[in-house]
Amino acid sequence: NGVSYPAAEEVSVTFDADHDTEAERIATGTHRMTITLDTPEWMDEDDFFYVMIEFEGAATSNLFMGPVRANYTLRV
Repeated sequence: NGVSYPAAEEVSVTFDADHDTEAERIATGTHRMTITLDTPEWMDEDDFFYVMIEFEGAATSNLFMGPVRANYTLRV
């Protein structure tokens, strides 16, 4: 497609109080996790962020990923 992307860069984030330890994140149950950028970013039209999440469980485990929401401030 002729489009090239810059190399990925890891950014510093903070997890909400219910998920700020590994034990809280791996607990069985329904979770709604909020991840916040530690340093706000100015994004151009060709910038994007992605979140990589790793899951581990038994072969008989069920996993459902619901919708994802991004909150932002629009400045014009």
